[in-house]
Amino acid sequence: MPPADNVTVQIGGKAFEAWTEVEVSHSIDAFSTLTIKAPMEPDNSDFRSWFVPFSFAEMKAYVGGTEFFRGTMLGVEPECDASGRTVTVTAYAVPAVMGDCTLAYKAIPYEFHNVTTEEILRQVAGAFGVSVDLRTDLGGKIKKKAIDPAAVALEFLVRLVKERNAVLTNTPTGELLCWQSIKPGSPVGLLHQENIPKIRSRFSSQDYYSEVTGLGAKRRKQEGDPPHTEQNPFLRTVRRPLVFKVQNIEDGGGEISAKARLGRMFANMAVYELEDLPSWYIPDGSKLWERNTTVNVYAPNAMIYKEYEFLIRNVVFKENRNGRTTSLELALPGAFSGEIPKTLPWSDPQVTLS
Repeated sequence: MPPADNVTVQIGGKAFEAWTEVEVSHSIDAFSTLTIKAPMEPDNSDFRSWFVPFSFAEMKAYVGGTEFFRGTMLGVEPECDASGRTVTVTAYAVPAVMGDCTLAYKAIPYEFHNVTTEEILRQVAGAFGVSVDLRTDLGGKIKKKAIDPAAVALEFLVRLVKERNAVLTNTPTGELLCWQSIKPGSPVGLLHQENIPKIRSRFSSQDYYSEVTGLGAKRRKQEGDPPHTEQNPFLRTVRRPLVFKVQNIEDGGGEISAKARLGRMFANMAVYELEDLPSWYIPDGSKLWERNTTVNVYAPNAMIYKEYEFLIRNVVFKENRNGRTTSLELALPGAFSGEIPKTLPWSDPQVTLS
């Protein structure tokens, strides 16, 4: 492995070199995680100071000197059996604390009036000492929005941004990242089934609808936005409707939210898992695999009957004594931008939407 490509891990600001396995997961719409395994050394004072349950120590990982993950130690799990002693340590990205906790009592006002979604996002994240990296337009002002003091902060924020076709994750350096999925058209390469050690397709029929209708929220003394329905062009012979309520969005919110809901439907109804690719790099070797990029895949054995451009939703990098591997989770294009794919992987190659 070239020195410029080395992985280094820090715990509490100090380099930890005794790991035997490292795994980093990055996602479009979930927080990154870091997992390391190491020999269990209970008689080593340095070991005992590094791995303290409930310490919530800062953990970082670097690839070639570039920060690749920043987060908080979460799980410390020692294990001993006839084959040896190991400890497995997990960490999640800095903003992930918002998925565990409520806001501190009266840390910020519980009601927001005439503010933008961006302002709410920054206020809530700021209460946890987390900065925001905003890479999409979250629209205009909301007349009124309230957060339940007992609500987990992240759940509130996810609901808030998803109606704007946006999702939340983190940057490698620990900021809260709000963005959309990229548009197809610039795939990083092509993968044939012969070059994929393991591929699995999962379909969720119960999450697949023929139409999605957003009902605008009614406000006191005034009507809400008119209902807006988005049709699924790939399911015209079976009726499977879904109606949902749109909360506290400016005029036109019903249409925006219906498109977002339909896009997320396509994200969840078909998932493709490509496991144990024998490199951390894209096919031409020029850079590491990245979430929120696209890749072309041809794998008839997985019901991908034509060369199809997928969105890379999750990337898992792993290194141990056997070498390096990458696993990808793929979604249909447009999944987190409110757009409908022009065709489906299992459709007749000649059939596309105009």
